Amino acid sequence: CGTELHYDTQGVVLALPTINSGPMYSRQEDIYNYQDPTKVLASENELVLYQISTNGYRPPYLCMTSTFLTKEDTCYLRSVTYYTANVLVPGRMVDYNNITFRMTPNATKDSQPFIHLEPIGDLPAVARTWLDYKSALDQAVLFANKECIVLGTYFAEGGRTFCLLWLKKEDVQKPPRCCEFIMLALCTGPIYNAFQTEEKLCNILRTQPHFPTPVRRKRINYNPLYGGGGRIASVPPR
Repeated sequence: CGTELHYDTQGVVLALPTINSGPMYSRQEDIYNYQDPTKVLASENELVLYQISTNGYRPPYLCMTSTFLTKEDTCYLRSVTYYTANVLVPGRMVDYNNITFRMTPNATKDSQPFIHLEPIGDLPAVARTWLDYKSALDQAVLFANKECIVLGTYFAEGGRTFCLLWLKKEDVQKPPRCCEFIMLALCTGPIYNAFQTEEKLCNILRTQPHFPTPVRRKRINYNPLYGGGGRIASVPPR
């Protein structure tokens, strides 16, 4: 920039910079400023899995929630609870799963933020299977603010990604519009409305005794939870 001299009506000299740097543009990396998951992980509010991308199959888990436990240095301990259809013990419809994770947010200005998951303690057999994959332990964050978090990969050149939308429990009856918009605009469909579909069933299940997932034995042939509303797929909790 140079400087030009101008005079006002009283002869006072005004020094005004000349603008010759050309137009300014946003950087593609600026999107990472909208993907820091720290506020959501640090929230003591219960989180609810509200929506999830599917390929037309229902997820194999029900009523998934996450509860804040404590903070350790730069990471957060949160429990993740959910139900799975029981296929091992006759007469039992569901098994209850409760996993504690050490969740470490990794947010920088130069790459897409992610949450590193470190499971603590014993794991259900199904969870051990999907946690063997590194992609399950490093969860990319597509969007996050103080109200919600959308897990998914950001593609700079376009395209859609598999997503999960987590909301604060207090917001499930009136979800933030921006959070749902991200799911519809950037995520693979069809979008399964997990909370709306499962709410009544979850309310019933949470009044029942909790049975942990049993050791694998002989598989029973049928569980009606595999029907009603679409087939169940093997999509892991992302």
